[in-house]
Amino acid sequence: MAIHVHNTKEEIAERKRLEAILVDETKTEADRDFCRERLQAIREAAVGRAKVRAERRADYIEAEPADEPEPAALPEKPTQSEDESDAAYENRLAHWRLDLDLRAAGQVLNDVTASLAKRQSAKATIRRAHKDREALKPQIPTVSGIALAPAPKAEPFRTPHEAGTAGYEDAMNQWMKVHGVLAAWRWKDTDPEAFAKHDAFYNKPKTDNSLAIWSPDPNAPKPFIASPLQKQVWGEQSKEFARQRGEAVAEPTTAPIVAPRSYRTAYKILLDGLIVWPWGEVVQSQSLSNVQVFSITAPPGYVSGSGAVPQGWQIDEIDMLWRKQ
Repeated sequence: MAIHVHNTKEEIAERKRLEAILVDETKTEADRDFCRERLQAIREAAVGRAKVRAERRADYIEAEPADEPEPAALPEKPTQSEDESDAAYENRLAHWRLDLDLRAAGQVLNDVTASLAKRQSAKATIRRAHKDREALKPQIPTVSGIALAPAPKAEPFRTPHEAGTAGYEDAMNQWMKVHGVLAAWRWKDTDPEAFAKHDAFYNKPKTDNSLAIWSPDPNAPKPFIASPLQKQVWGEQSKEFARQRGEAVAEPTTAPIVAPRSYRTAYKILLDGLIVWPWGEVVQSQSLSNVQVFSITAPPGYVSGSGAVPQGWQIDEIDMLWRKQ
């Protein structure tokens, strides 16, 4: 077996450096011996890697290929029988097409070499096929949210008892258990007389509410939940109606918003050196820690040495001016 030895880029660069040292006459014999040992180690490492690659390649070639499973046979296209309706045949044909789509999409997903675009398209095909299959299922009617599947061949309701009697009610209840409560619509056109008896019996006024689930009242009032906006509008309307009637309506009072005072800045009046807070209060000498002090002119009506700012004057910290409040 032929072995192909390959050195890495780092090994090639180191070999060139070591070979240059070997031919350098200024180097000692000990340095040359070290370079020879290092070159031999690099050569042996490359040969060892080549042998491992050759053994792995031989094992791969000699290994017998695994038997691939035979693909399942494609489903045969359905054919329409003589006694089958066109709608039933189209339904079976649609199911057959969906089976083929699902089979093709599954093969794409099982193929490790398939591209990302093909795999995404296959997943979309599977989702669409499941959705179409659900749409092909027969629609089951419901009564008050309860799904009831009527019998495929419901027999018309027959009973010797007169409508309104206990025997008629027992027979009707038994028929409903066997054929389903929604089977009456199937024989509305085929047996109008029996359907009229059934309709008259179950739509007559009743003293109890035992059958309300089967015949809900469409005119029954529905609960109403007012939104917060509707409650606010109703409250305003009630106040307006009270004013029109001459009644006293208490208006909601809101406390004035007062900005919190900041003790970070103070101002020194240039006239006599009095230091005050922005709202005109005199600053005590022990309160000047961590406070920035700015210079400002005296307010109108200020008397030098009085030790107080005229009442109503405050400092506008944005414009650095005195303003009357």
